[in-house]
Amino acid sequence: MGVAQGYGRTVTSGLVFAYDALDYRNSYKGAPGQNFAGGPYYGAGVSLSTYENNKIYRTNGYKETVFIPTIGFREIDSMEIYNEYDGYGTNGNYNCCPNIFSYTLNGWGGFPWLPNTTYTYQIIYKSQTGYTHPNYMYHYEYRANGSYITEYGVHTEGQRTHLGDGWYHAWNTFTTHPEANNGYCGMWHYEYYGRNKVSVAAVSIVPGTIIRPPLQFINGNTTRSATQSLYDLTGGSELTVACSFKSNGEMTFDGTDDKIDINRSDIISGTGAFTIEAVINNVSGSGVIIGNYGPSYTSNSIWFFAGGMYLNGGYGYMDNYGSIMNGLHHLVAIREADGTFKTYQDGILRKNTNPGSPASVRSDINWRIGVDVNSTNSEPFNGDIHIVKAYNRALTEAEVLQNYRHYKSRYNI
Repeated sequence: MGVAQGYGRTVTSGLVFAYDALDYRNSYKGAPGQNFAGGPYYGAGVSLSTYENNKIYRTNGYKETVFIPTIGFREIDSMEIYNEYDGYGTNGNYNCCPNIFSYTLNGWGGFPWLPNTTYTYQIIYKSQTGYTHPNYMYHYEYRANGSYITEYGVHTEGQRTHLGDGWYHAWNTFTTHPEANNGYCGMWHYEYYGRNKVSVAAVSIVPGTIIRPPLQFINGNTTRSATQSLYDLTGGSELTVACSFKSNGEMTFDGTDDKIDINRSDIISGTGAFTIEAVINNVSGSGVIIGNYGPSYTSNSIWFFAGGMYLNGGYGYMDNYGSIMNGLHHLVAIREADGTFKTYQDGILRKNTNPGSPASVRSDINWRIGVDVNSTNSEPFNGDIHIVKAYNRALTEAEVLQNYRHYKSRYNI
């Protein structure tokens, strides 16, 4: 099983840990953030007969379970719309722009906007007629005294992707007014004189500029804090996060004390074969990518860093890639069952040595990304980490090359 991104498919057989900024099915979820969105809540009423000549506007809202391509089965909210009005009334008493969905946390209440703050607004929706409008992602703001400030729709054709079967993922960002105190997000429908059915599967309104792919924000109100944000999609424990994330989801480390605690000791242990793989954007140095360093250098431990691999088995062993340049690189370190070490940089075998009998990697220490696992945060990594994977077996040379070609295509390594 793999993911068809980049060049072919990545190897997933033997994976015991994976973080991939773009592979949401086979890795931990991405960046932290508080989703302010609730609902969706149905709006517009059941029957509005305020048009001239008794023309009516009716809606019927309900939940249903549907299959969304690339996402799967999901319970969604749907609104059936029947509008007799043609939009050219003169009596001023017609429902020109019915509000069919609201996304606030408490139904029709407002969002607790912060002033001068940028938010990312995303929805997954479907319009049966194919009709769309900027106000399918509508937003407006108020001052603390309740006075109205500004409003706009934020959906554009260039900021949505088709998920299949008429479903779209749409997104944009907005920055609040300097005096904003609260606001509102929802969906308005301007299609006159006809019938339509509009469905919403998920809404996300999160501070910041990270645009989360559908599989990251599909769970609606899930909030991922800055300290416990990455969830194992296969049922593992949370990760304790003390680093930042960039707009496309990769982890970024400051070269001082940024780290992620994996809180698992079962990723790699003992004397068996294993593989550790990473795609990094190195800024400087050769800090730790992932390791389970013990309390002292005499403890059996492994340390995979930008310059190679270190395994302490009572004798100490260093296996370097050689000189690693700054920038994007695909790195792989392998220990085979007989104790042979192999390291690859950008698909090229750098070292192939056997230091003797395999040392046992201790199993009583958790793993950490970005610095070693002792208390001093030594050997900090400076740069971005796009991919970190660990396998409980040795990848073959063909598999290393397969993964490299995949990531080379994706990241233009």
